[in-house]
Amino acid sequence: MSKSNNVYKDAYNRCLRLLDETQSLPSEPELGTLLGVSRTTVRSILARMAEIGLIAWNKRSKT
Repeated sequence: MSKSNNVYKDAYNRCLRLLDETQSLPSEPELGTLLGVSRTTVRSILARMAEIGLIAWNKRSKT
């Protein structure tokens, strides 16, 4: 497994926990800082969460 895949999976799981704890997510830059990843990785995480129905995401607003 590549290092970048491990970084993504770790950040994804931490984002799931954050969503479970807070019921909302901060902005992309804040989320990237909290998770220690780039905004590109944050966008990938958010896109995947939207794809499976965990969040509704229109690039600016996450619900």
